[in-house]
Amino acid sequence: MPPSPPSPLPAGLGIVSEGKEIPDAELPPWDESQIKVLPAVWRNPVTGALALQIHPCCVEDLITAGRPVGDLAQVRRILTELLRPGIAPARVLAHDWLPGDCVLFNNRGVTHTVTGTLKPADVRVYHQCNMVRWALLALQAQLLFLW
Repeated sequence: MPPSPPSPLPAGLGIVSEGKEIPDAELPPWDESQIKVLPAVWRNPVTGALALQIHPCCVEDLITAGRPVGDLAQVRRILTELLRPGIAPARVLAHDWLPGDCVLFNNRGVTHTVTGTLKPADVRVYHQCNMVRWALLALQAQLLFLW
């Protein structure tokens, strides 16, 4: 029987370190050149604002001061500490979904997680839409009109 997958943290900000990860040697082959090392903080090219853009579910290590941390459990703890202030109650929109609802958000400016009240038979559907500036202005005008 295969091992159960790692468990998510209750707030959806990462994975509990239980040693349930599949060892690298047991994974299908992958191209080492395709592994990405990305910054944790990005600058918005329009506003100049900084945004923490990390997702602890897909991080294998963290490089600080030019050196990898090297301990996945410690990396997950660090990332959870960094992300935790962003889920303070005053910063959270917890949408109680109803059939037909649509929520729009700035994917590069907010942290979003999969938590909530779906029943086992419910289906969660995501659509990503990248808008150019003129389309965004038109959408804003429509939303103001509906408001």
